Amino acid sequence: MYDTILVTLDGTATDRAIAANVGALVEDGATIQFGIGSIPMSIGKLLAGRKDLGIHSEMFCRSHLELIEAGSVSNAHKGLHDGVSVATFALGDAKVRRNGESGKIEEFRIGDKVLAIMERSGDTLTPKAVMSGDKI
Repeated sequence: MYDTILVTLDGTATDRAIAANVGALVEDGATIQFGIGSIPMSIGKLLAGRKDLGIHSEMFCRSHLELIEAGSVSNAHKGLHDGVSVATFALGDAKVRRNGESGKIEEFRIGDKVLAIMERSGDTLTPKAVMSGDKI
């Protein structure tokens, strides 16, 4: 019933080029979050060779799951909720839902707990606590 794919996120050549530029900036031990769209999904595919990534994201998606399955995620160096993948919800196909139910996503939290303390600087809100880590 819920296994119908509504949108594919393969992306264009431009999307993949942007993803390659962004992916090159992500170091081993970085904490990541992905949004919705072909660029974030493309970035996720490029990070499979990284080590000790952390997940601290509003949304848990297929790219997060693929990084966990590739052994790229340890959550060891996040600086906030170390050792645990944190998200407020999962968005994806049946595989994402099954893995969320089976414990691949260790913790779902209320949105304000994921972003922690928001700090206002002019017209911009910044997730202060999350960004306190070294490689966010």
